[in-house]
Amino acid sequence: MTARHTTTRRDFLTHSAQGAAAIGLASVAGTTLADDAPAFRKTVEIDTRARAVRGLAVTRGDHILVAADKSVLSFSGSGKRVGEVDLRRPTRCVAADVDGNWYVGLKDRVVVVGDLNGPIVDWPAVGRDASLVSLAVSPTGDVFAADAGNQVVWRFSRTGKLLGRIARDKSAFKSTRAFFPVSVSSDELVHVGDPGRRQVAVYTAEGKRVNAWGEASRKVGGFAGCCNPVALASKSDEKASGFVTAERGQVRVKQYDAKGRFVALVAGPEHFEDNAKASAGDEGQAGCATGGLDVAADSRGGVVVLDRATRRVSVWRV
Repeated sequence: MTARHTTTRRDFLTHSAQGAAAIGLASVAGTTLADDAPAFRKTVEIDTRARAVRGLAVTRGDHILVAADKSVLSFSGSGKRVGEVDLRRPTRCVAADVDGNWYVGLKDRVVVVGDLNGPIVDWPAVGRDASLVSLAVSPTGDVFAADAGNQVVWRFSRTGKLLGRIARDKSAFKSTRAFFPVSVSSDELVHVGDPGRRQVAVYTAEGKRVNAWGEASRKVGGFAGCCNPVALASKSDEKASGFVTAERGQVRVKQYDAKGRFVALVAGPEHFEDNAKASAGDEGQAGCATGGLDVAADSRGGVVVLDRATRRVSVWRV
């Protein structure tokens, strides 16, 4: 007896959205991915009013930080603008520790800001070819900086001392020039987005590779296109631990559990039409520089999304 393959509604919508993104559309008219994202809804939307936005973080008190233009913008969890720190240099990424310090990535170095009113301290540059695009702080306070220029992740102490690096040569990762996400889980493992391979590599803080998760697939649980995921954030709250990811092209925000198994679609292509249009036609390993999202998670199970195309922040909750 010959088995008959049945196309599910989920598969149909996932393939339809992929095809639409390939021709510069965000989604297929009349379709939705709501069945894959039970009960997620957008509860807050913030217009940053910036010319360019690049990075996102959430503080321990659930304030939202945005690396925008030459500053870091701060918003309350409800969307009210709290303040701004002007660094007078283009900011690329941002992270926060449990003590209230902000770590801001410039092109070749990390700058530490002691919240809105605190001191600003520059750490030494990491090299002429550096291009920092993502930051993460471990539970013990080490700072990890993903350097797309050198294809390595630098490890610093909380005082800025260089402790080591993950990946000793450029063949270890296949990131793009704009997207090379890094996050640290509650067990101190470093998760590094490897967009060219459509997976997330897992390392110890000392740089030993121990695992990888994710696969190249158009199905909702996989990573589609040439260079995904473009964003990655650790999620640990009263509900569950795991990760949030984002993809460009076929624009999706998703949740995975602590072992990298797909859990839920938070938001699908129909929510990011301008972003999909911005990235249309910009494909291939040398491209993948336009559009894109950044993601973070707050302490109450919310998923925070920064849309680089619209320069808006949204908060999604179950």
